[in-house]
Amino acid sequence: VCLICSMQNYQIIEAKKSDIPALIEVFETGISQAAKGDYTAGEIQSWLGTAQNATRWEKLIDEQYVLTVVAENKVVGFGSLKGKDYIDFIYVHGQHLRQGIAQLVLDALITRAKSKKP
Repeated sequence: VCLICSMQNYQIIEAKKSDIPALIEVFETGISQAAKGDYTAGEIQSWLGTAQNATRWEKLIDEQYVLTVVAENKVVGFGSLKGKDYIDFIYVHGQHLRQGIAQLVLDALITRAKSKKP
């Protein structure tokens, strides 16, 4: 189900546990590419070291509202809403940076948060 398809060729779909390998790839490539100008190699390696914690990813899917951005059947970004209104994660695949994907995720998460307000 495409929740918001405001950008050409992108779908925003709620994540499933079967998406975890793709989320990890987005996380790792995004950090490797986007963070290299702002963090030391050691800091990036420490951050990347958290990616292989399977329990962490399962807990993310179970406890948060997680959206994926899919282009040509590939997850190119994701974000999560913790509780009703706390944006916890937004990551974009390293090969898809600066294409508006993070903004698309942010807008969808904000829309979701507003819909959950009392």
